Amino acid sequence: MIDLKKLKNLRILYVEDEAEVRELLKDILSVRVDKIFIATNGKEGYESYKKDNPDIIITDIKMPIMSGLEMIKEIRKENQDIPIVVTSAFNDVDFLTKSIDLNVDKYITKPVDITKLFDTINRTALVIYQRKELQKKDALLKNKEKVQAIEELLKNISHHWRQPLSVISTSSSAIQLKKSLGILDDEYLEEMCTNINKNAQILSEIIEDFTNFFQNGETQELLNLKDILNKYINMLEPSFKDDNISFVCELEDISLVTTKKDIMQIVFILLNNAKDILILNNIENRYIKISLVQKGDKAILSIQDNANGVPEDIKDKIFEPYFTTKHKSQGTGLGLYVAYEIVKNNLKGELCVKNEKFIIEDKEYFGAKFDICLNIK
Repeated sequence: MIDLKKLKNLRILYVEDEAEVRELLKDILSVRVDKIFIATNGKEGYESYKKDNPDIIITDIKMPIMSGLEMIKEIRKENQDIPIVVTSAFNDVDFLTKSIDLNVDKYITKPVDITKLFDTINRTALVIYQRKELQKKDALLKNKEKVQAIEELLKNISHHWRQPLSVISTSSSAIQLKKSLGILDDEYLEEMCTNINKNAQILSEIIEDFTNFFQNGETQELLNLKDILNKYINMLEPSFKDDNISFVCELEDISLVTTKKDIMQIVFILLNNAKDILILNNIENRYIKISLVQKGDKAILSIQDNANGVPEDIKDKIFEPYFTTKHKSQGTGLGLYVAYEIVKNNLKGELCVKNEKFIIEDKEYFGAKFDICLNIK
């Protein structure tokens, strides 16, 4: 049974054209539910759905201007999950069939049995709150994925900073040492100061490059994928080298209208997934091959490792949420799922995986190949 306090917090949209029935049922619902939105026909109901964001919809079928079924049809184009309860004096097979086709959760004939209606609301509310709890869990785990991405970014910035910082430190130490020995001349001082200034400028440029690359990436724009990938790979490469992983890139010059942030997130997920599996499988010579080719009106971005491929018995599961072969401390099972959702919903493309052989320096390797197929506009 749902907690009565949670039931009070529900938002119910009630659509009914008969004033007497509408007011009566509204008063009854108000006993247990605080937020009730009223509409007198399907058109008003659809407008209320868009504006008021209800949790449950209760609607009559036969109404003026727009019927209940017409309203449900419009709502289902946008939302397949919101629970809808139909109340009607009609017990016609045709109405029942149409209700089933529109994924109606419950069909209650008039006069409405209040006990049956509240039982339906209770059961529906339980599902709603379970779904909300799962969404909270999703949000927490996705936030963990973002934190891991930020940690990886900071790790890569440290790699790019290491050499210029070393030069600055060495140069300043050399100046201090020569000064303490009384052998510091103007020419040497000028040379070391030049080195320090030059490398300080390099540090500034690194920060600016990272900042510019990751800002303003949420809007669609015409992007050269080859340039984007080369810059991003250059940023990530040092940390991958720490794990003895080499990138092999074969990128064609392709431009398309897309979102930089989405492209980067997909590439980040797939590259780190490849890195993890190469380390997990203890592969000796570790490679990640990144290719970009145009086939007709499609751009195919592929990321492949040589970690011996995805086992056939789990290949169909790897894009499912929370599915992971890693230890729970190493992954949330959301990475590939998030990548799949971004490609499908944001970029209107396709993401698939297959196991393939590939050649590097005349030697054959085998591993999982993730293909991202995008439309060239």
